[in-house]
Amino acid sequence: MTRREREREREREGKGKEKKVEGEFVILKIKMLKINFIPRFVLFLGNLFMKIFRFSNNEEKRKQKMAVSDNK
Repeated sequence: MTRREREREREREGKGKEKKVEGEFVILKIKMLKINFIPRFVLFLGNLFMKIFRFSNNEEKRKQKMAVSDNK
């Protein structure tokens, strides 16, 4: 093996390692996004259910008020 061949081989190995590190970094980023995303998603769902619940509650109260005003 000549000196140039060894240098080329080292470069190839180095590039391979960098790609692997980048891949791991991407995986870590995705994991972090999942960790951040799940609580936000749960909060969003909770908020949505609260809004729906309040809306349905308000509808029932309106119906009761209408019934009371009709009785008077």
